[in-house]
Amino acid sequence: MKEKLMKIFNYFGLNNQVVKLTEESAELGVACLSDNYLDIAEELADCMVLIKQIQYVYDVSDEEIEAIMKEKVDRTLTRIKKGYYEDHR
Repeated sequence: MKEKLMKIFNYFGLNNQVVKLTEESAELGVACLSDNYLDIAEELADCMVLIKQIQYVYDVSDEEIEAIMKEKVDRTLTRIKKGYYEDHR
């Protein structure tokens, strides 16, 4: 899969793929608001294709992403517990 994703990335280039990721992210948001499972799955896949390309280009490991995600989730849960977001909902 990596080879295929990089072939696509190399054809379009960084700038185009970043713009495309922005567009697909917006479409994912719209799909989530529509609450349509198939639309959500498709838009998630579109975003993941582009995210994986960028991950490979910058050589970011799955483990590093998981570690950062864990930190962010733990930080958010701590903030929820402390009432940090009470005025942000």
